Amino acid sequence: MVVADQTAQFSLSEVKVGLIAGAGGLIRLPRAVPQKLATEMILTGRRLSADEALDHGLVNRVVPAGTALDGARALAADILASSPTSVRISLRTMEETQGVADTVDAVTRPSDAVDNLMLSNDMVEGLTAFAQKRPPQWKNR
Repeated sequence: MVVADQTAQFSLSEVKVGLIAGAGGLIRLPRAVPQKLATEMILTGRRLSADEALDHGLVNRVVPAGTALDGARALAADILASSPTSVRISLRTMEETQGVADTVDAVTRPSDAVDNLMLSNDMVEGLTAFAQKRPPQWKNR
């Protein structure tokens, strides 16, 4: 996850000095933004503004200049307000299914992660708190 200062710029400018983005940029960028945009950035060194990066999904949030740390803390607070069990299982499921090309296959892929969630105290607490219209008290169990 990325929080960008409004003044941030993103590029792979190695071609401007006779190099390539060989430390992984040539692999990661085409997986993060549309292929045509990645190709243009890689072959020309084109820079994206923070707002362009947001539009293309390269960053999660753009915040005012000088407030990137505060913006990152706000994003972290949003995550911390969620069930730690659900966050952990969501990340695990995303990782387990990342290489499964077919969406139906990915969704129906057997995983004990969902079973673990359905048996968790956090799931019961979340549903109970929702029904009682109160904030949940997560236990990470």
